[in-house]
Amino acid sequence: MLGGATACVGAPEVTVPEVEAKLEAVTTNVTSSSIVVAVCSEVQSISTAWDATLPAFVAPGETFDVAWTVRLMPPILTPYAGVFDGQATLAVANATPSAPTVALAATFGANSVVSQIGSSTLTFTAPHCVGAPVQIRLSQIDYTIMFQGRPNLEAHCAPPAESPSVVATIPVVDEPETAADCKNGGYGKHTDLAGATFKSQGACIKYVING
Repeated sequence: MLGGATACVGAPEVTVPEVEAKLEAVTTNVTSSSIVVAVCSEVQSISTAWDATLPAFVAPGETFDVAWTVRLMPPILTPYAGVFDGQATLAVANATPSAPTVALAATFGANSVVSQIGSSTLTFTAPHCVGAPVQIRLSQIDYTIMFQGRPNLEAHCAPPAESPSVVATIPVVDEPETAADCKNGGYGKHTDLAGATFKSQGACIKYVING
């Protein structure tokens, strides 16, 4: 038990994959990959793959890093040399900062394939409560492509509301260590390894007994 955690009030209901690890002093890192399509206009969109290295879970109040490599998906063959310069804005639920940015940049030659457009590590702080995961979404992408000898291409793009936009999900975990941790309402302040709070004192105590 890490102590001090409470149940998050008004936290979004998000399904979290079960975490197959035990809460240890050092959290194990895992990898994930998400593809997000952002619409720029009626005839233009940009599809990006977000390859993340992130903690399998975090403790309430823990400060942690998430590292991303951002790729165009699929890679693009460009007939012209130029520079891609842009910025992705993220929307973070249940952690701070709430709207960090990721710099996007790439330099390419004529008749070359453009794939990776960004690589960044950001630091976040989990909430001092449990019951909902840290969830990070792509909010928008703004970019300019400067071609040599050609007009620049500028765009402001955002994922449609109905489309997947999550680029990282991290459970907030605070397991009970003893049956006493579950009593006097304590069951609502602790979670299992998937970050889900207990529905009752009995369920919490059963979790402690079964390990």
